[in-house]
Amino acid sequence: MAPYAGPLGHPRLEIMLQQTRVAAVLPYYQRFLARYPFPLDFATASESDMLASWAGLGYYSRARNLQSAARSIANETAYPRDYDAIRDLSGVGPYTAAAIASIAFGQAHAAVDGNVLRVLARVTADKADLRAGPTRARLAEAAQTLLDKHRPGDFNQALMELGAIVCLPRNPRCSTCPIAKYCEARALGLENQLPVKSSPPRPTTSRALCWSFSETTRYCCGASPPIAAVSQAFGNCPKRNTSPARAP
Repeated sequence: MAPYAGPLGHPRLEIMLQQTRVAAVLPYYQRFLARYPFPLDFATASESDMLASWAGLGYYSRARNLQSAARSIANETAYPRDYDAIRDLSGVGPYTAAAIASIAFGQAHAAVDGNVLRVLARVTADKADLRAGPTRARLAEAAQTLLDKHRPGDFNQALMELGAIVCLPRNPRCSTCPIAKYCEARALGLENQLPVKSSPPRPTTSRALCWSFSETTRYCCGASPPIAAVSQAFGNCPKRNTSPARAP
């Protein structure tokens, strides 16, 4: 199977970019390409070695999902190239699948992230709550309608970049925006009021007590989320939940 290069390196990069800035990802991406040039190299790597290469990038579930996807790819005769097959890979959601399908393989799928939602909410002067499912679905449909079917990857990257450096959450740089003349929010003087976003729910915390024992008296027990996510780091050692406390 071919190495991770050119368009075939993009799936790995896209997963690394989930919730992480490009500048932070690039050194890790280059390191991964050098250490694991082929899907089989990454698929057969030990988890400890793989996580050591990932150390510092955070969100370690992404690394495990990426290795799971590499194992799926290594078992196939060719890379998954259509949206649905890419979407079936571990850790790949609708946005990531659309980004990979369009940028790596030229398929006409709009990649809609937070930047794109903000741009489209302003362009269409959509006053609905951006956190609401129907609003996001409506804007995603608009993105698919506007998508350049001949150059979907370039279109998606351009729209994401527009949101990242011009159509900012605060103080958008409308004077330098290449599509300002099409922006309904700008025409209405609402560029600083849109998009509308409701306040996110307040986070809660859960507390747990963990114990460790000597080799002769080691015990293990399961845990229910959200404690389960933490228990893995403690080797699933015994624990007791206390009453949940609301964050200050």
